[in-house]
Amino acid sequence: KYITKSKVLPIASYKVKNRNTSIYETFEVVDGSYDPYGGTIVNHVWELYNESGSLIYTGNIPPSSFKNYGIGKYTMYLTVTNDRGMVSERFARSFFIIPDDEAPESMITPTSCDWTTSITVSVSFTDRLGSGFKHYEYAITESEEEPTEWSTISSKQTDTITINQEGILYLHIRATDNAGNVSEDRVEGPYKIDRSGPTPTLSYHPTEWVNDK
Repeated sequence: KYITKSKVLPIASYKVKNRNTSIYETFEVVDGSYDPYGGTIVNHVWELYNESGSLIYTGNIPPSSFKNYGIGKYTMYLTVTNDRGMVSERFARSFFIIPDDEAPESMITPTSCDWTTSITVSVSFTDRLGSGFKHYEYAITESEEEPTEWSTISSKQTDTITINQEGILYLHIRATDNAGNVSEDRVEGPYKIDRSGPTPTLSYHPTEWVNDK
């Protein structure tokens, strides 16, 4: 708190929501600037400097994307002006723009089943560092070992897969994002599928002839 009888400068302040923001994510700040004298902040000036100290952006709003600037360490200064025309001191924070080097994550439900005639498995994908899910492929095999053959790719971020071939089976999932990261083989199961009915056995043991009337 400020208790003063004189006019004081406004205070420039902000926070970065994520100090390590992926180059594909939206860069977000929380503006905490204010005027201790009770006035209104009427203007913001944001200045962005790269790691070498070069000014690469200035404007009344902070940049929301760094795709044109690249990865690295940045420092951003903020200066504000109040409704009396008084200008704050510059306030600075440093942060990092990082690459998307993480593959998409998959959610699979259910992850196994006991004996049934078929099962529908729901799959969905997320990409934490922002380049976005691109596609996935799957395989249904009798082994937990990574398959050599996969289905055709699908760009559906939420999908269903029906398993209805007989046997004790495993579902393999592999996903790719727009940055080219490919997930490791995700394997779930076993899914136990039986589509054949029981085969009856008839035993016949002849005895002496009888007259059944």
